[in-house]
Amino acid sequence: MDSVDVFNFVQGGSSIVVAICMFLALLSFLKNVTSLNNLINASSLSKNSEVGAYVKFKGSFTGDALKTPVSNQSCSYWSLVIRAEFQTKKKKPDKGMQTHNPVLYKASSDELPLLISDGSQIIQLMLDNSLAIMSNPSYTKNETIAIPVSEIQDLVKPKYKKYISEEFWFPVDSDVTIWGYILGRNKNSVLLSNGEDKIHRPLMMLGDESQLHQEFSRANRFCLYLMIWSVFQLYSLWTWLPDIDHILISILLCGSFFVVSYVIYRDTKVILRSK
Repeated sequence: MDSVDVFNFVQGGSSIVVAICMFLALLSFLKNVTSLNNLINASSLSKNSEVGAYVKFKGSFTGDALKTPVSNQSCSYWSLVIRAEFQTKKKKPDKGMQTHNPVLYKASSDELPLLISDGSQIIQLMLDNSLAIMSNPSYTKNETIAIPVSEIQDLVKPKYKKYISEEFWFPVDSDVTIWGYILGRNKNSVLLSNGEDKIHRPLMMLGDESQLHQEFSRANRFCLYLMIWSVFQLYSLWTWLPDIDHILISILLCGSFFVVSYVIYRDTKVILRSK
């Protein structure tokens, strides 16, 4: 394969990759718009809401204040993830050490009745994997050599050098907005659950809906950046690139384009959940 063939391959292959980037940016934009519409247009919980309906509800946690298990922060709700850290040698031919962080333990205050009230209605949360649906929580991270909680005592191994505790929690008396499915009703409260619909997502957000607009606006702004950047790349590939005589420089230029595209693409995702 001569230099002309290599150049044509680099130019053609790069153009295909750029076209894929444009498609992914457009796809992310449309997905973000659909998700935002589903959340914003969800019906507010009322006495007329039927079992199985997807609803939103804003209120405050009721009950006594809790304490996060590691940092001892006062809160109304918490979730905890503990990871260990250890190192091993890289496999040959690589040299040096590599770090591993396996998850040892996950817990939350789900075992307590989670009641939220707006003064006129009370909902009880029946959540699966509450950590996955927490949005915009307060966050603390601790790294210790000592075992952070007694529950992982039987999981400890001599190779573990330290433990990383991540706590996600809602402050005492904070307002939260919940999206979920009505599981049932009784005379005192409404049961709200995750549901199984993948289009209408369950969510437990600290604050109100304004947080949604901010996060989706940020993500869609980066979708636009990626589309503009992709157009610039196509223009460069077919106007500037042919004027570069050195094939290695051409390859490095295309590589730098793709690195920038990847960095922008990461920010096209809406990060509503804690983990």
